[in-house]
This record gives sequence, C-alpha cells and structure tokens, in this order.
Amino acid sequence: MRIESSKFLLAATVLSIAGCATTQLPERAESPIQWGTPAGGLQMGIAGETSAVSPGQPQGAFTELEGVKVYLRNNGMTPIAIIDPTEVTTRPPAASSAPPPLVTIIAEPSAAPQRWLNRTDPPRVVALAPSQMVWFSVDLQSGSLNQDTTAIAAQYQNPDSEVTIAPPTGPGVGQKTTGLWTGRIRSGDLPLHLNP
Repeated sequence: MRIESSKFLLAATVLSIAGCATTQLPERAESPIQWGTPAGGLQMGIAGETSAVSPGQPQGAFTELEGVKVYLRNNGMTPIAIIDPTEVTTRPPAASSAPPPLVTIIAEPSAAPQRWLNRTDPPRVVALAPSQMVWFSVDLQSGSLNQDTTAIAAQYQNPDSEVTIAPPTGPGVGQKTTGLWTGRIRSGDLPLHLNP
C-alpha cells in the first residue's frame, strides 16, 4: 500500500507552499529515485523532474532540472510515526529555540543549502506502515542552481520524539504524540549535467 500525499510546490522566490489541485501542470519526466541509507527503518529518496528531453545524457542525469520529488518510506518491519514532510512552510521559525528545518535541499559539491522547509506549528504526524511512503514535489526556478552543481540531495531531520499536534476539530487543546522517529537521514545524490 502506498500513501500519496498532495503535491506541494515551492517556487524559489515565493515564500509559501501552494497546493496544485486546481493547477494543470505539464507532464514531467522523472529520473530514477536515488535512495539514501536507511536509519531507524526510515529511508529517503530523491528524483529529478523535467519536461525537457535530454538525449545522450548519462542514466538519471538531467540538463534542465525543473524540480525534484522527495520520498520518505518505511524500510523496516514495524510502523513508524514521523512528522509529515508534506505539511511544511518556508516561513522562518518564530522562536530561536525552534527545531531545525525538517527538510533541506542541498547542492553538491559545496553542500550548500538551497531550500529550508520548516515544519508547521503545530506539526502534523503521519504513520507509515512497512513499505508505505509519502512524497512531495519542490519546484526549482530556472537558474536557481549554480552551473558548478554536480548533484542535488535532500535531508530530513527530527530531534523530537514527542510533539503536540493540532486538535482534529479546530481550535482547542492539542494532543501530545510520543514515539516519533528521531534522527537525520539523507537521500542519495541526484546527478546533474546542467546546461551552461
């Protein structure tokens, strides 16, 4: 069984996450998923998205990257509860003691962060059964990556095993959720061969 979340788009110069349910996007080609090393039963992957056809390029490499699709899947044998990566914001945290970004998009070889996606306050929690996954899309504007970039990767981290989530019926006292997955994982590297 697969959990498919709503697609969320992140424009490079727009500090908001917007659902695309009412927007018809052109069909995109997707590269093979580059999976990282699992940790605590959770595994992260990344794939490139583009509507451009680039014949003659190495397997999985893109010359024009329009966006990436980020995956989180339960690679273990027992259910895992995680902070939902599809419920994120690009707004800076209000408090200096706020947790680190939930998802970071990283450009190599410099390991320079390209996007920070912070969890919402209060966050949403999603449970993944073995082999289940969630995914979301991040749009990249043309020219947002340096021509020296050879790969792009994603990182997911959560230091909190207990959070207070929003009440299911609106305003009110939130409910504490414990036993969340904690740690830091990274996808594999998505190879790029960007046009000059």
